[in-house]
Amino acid sequence: MHCPVWLVGSVIDTDAIVGRLAELLPRGAILRGAGLDPVNGVLYREEQQAIAKAVPQRLREFRAGRIYARRALRALGVPDGPILPGKLRSPIWPSGSTGSISHCRNLCAAVVGLTKDIASIGIDIEDFAAASFDLEPLVATPSEMTQQQRIED
Repeated sequence: MHCPVWLVGSVIDTDAIVGRLAELLPRGAILRGAGLDPVNGVLYREEQQAIAKAVPQRLREFRAGRIYARRALRALGVPDGPILPGKLRSPIWPSGSTGSISHCRNLCAAVVGLTKDIASIGIDIEDFAAASFDLEPLVATPSEMTQQQRIED
């Protein structure tokens, strides 16, 4: 299923976008997210150590992603714990779960599911305005590009 969520302009309603993304999920998947500065959440010591040398923006993205991922996992009954990065920076999910974390300039979201219900799941959030329009034909159908052109005009 390919259902893009277009972000137009510099001010975005993160709650509305996260709500729209959640509508696209298969049964058993949980999504949590919003801006890059979630309240009421901290990194575990192991996570802090894994990201200790990161620049402030990367730390912000990492922190938001882990907080939203834990909130989503909690909704599935998975106990809180560190979500460490693997060799390619992708999250190492708790046993029995799978998921994905993505972010752009103003938004971060995590989607998770239990492996008994979902073999794997992914999410990708892009700041389309920052992307080269040469990429547009690779990520959008002709009708989506026409729709986006109408929005921009």
